[in-house]
Amino acid sequence: MADNSYASEEPTLSDDGVDRRRLLTLAAGGAVLASGIVLPASAAEAHGTIKSYPGIWGQRTVYQATRKLKSFRYRPSFHSKMNDWLELWFKNTSYEKPLRVWTSLVHSDGSSSAAHNQGRAFDLTGIYVGVGSDSPYRAFRADYNNWKNLSGSALVDTRRKYWATAASLHYHFRWVRTYLHGSGQKSNIHIDNMKSGTGKPYFKADKSQIQHVQACCRYLWGKGTTIDGVWGSQAKRHSHEVLERIGKGGYLGSSKSHWQAFNRASMRKGYNTQAY
Repeated sequence: MADNSYASEEPTLSDDGVDRRRLLTLAAGGAVLASGIVLPASAAEAHGTIKSYPGIWGQRTVYQATRKLKSFRYRPSFHSKMNDWLELWFKNTSYEKPLRVWTSLVHSDGSSSAAHNQGRAFDLTGIYVGVGSDSPYRAFRADYNNWKNLSGSALVDTRRKYWATAASLHYHFRWVRTYLHGSGQKSNIHIDNMKSGTGKPYFKADKSQIQHVQACCRYLWGKGTTIDGVWGSQAKRHSHEVLERIGKGGYLGSSKSHWQAFNRASMRKGYNTQAY
């Protein structure tokens, strides 16, 4: 199948998605509040350097709304973390390049999210693999409201890959919002590095981390774990059993490496690249 069936054309929107006249207006000068606080002369000054990139880890990005290739704007340090993430995901799955990474939002000065304002967030909607081959394949889909209605092996496989991909994201980012977070995440997984910065995260028993652990234990490791966002005795015991099973031992909060080991193993288990 030709590559252009999977978003090979650039959209007509500009890379940054911002009207140029608006940018000129913002750059014209700062404003002073009654309190005497001086606002930055432009949106760019408010969040530092933002750069446009055509993709992640050398693989092109696709805008969900247009289904076409699009460059997006990021804080460079966040884009570097996204490169690390996609490399990890690819090397622990069994797929072929080129990939297409689909998103509904990256940087936006008009967003209500501080992370998106600063170019430090990415809303992941899907990943296609083997694009340009005779059998391109959607290896990850975030549209929970659609795939939740699947049945049998199709549901099991899609859900496993969903949580395996979430594990790859938790490996690199502390703030990862899945469909369990609320209605706003039923069509994408939101990730940002506002908490974890340029390093790798620890397990801090954030609600999103707890939900993730419970879902992985239930859907990937067959523990039958209740998913309630509460860090109770069952979640602690089941996650400890997973760590024992993969040869790490200990508990998720013991060290950063325990959290990394849990997520790496969950990713590989979900994509059937290691049986454990």
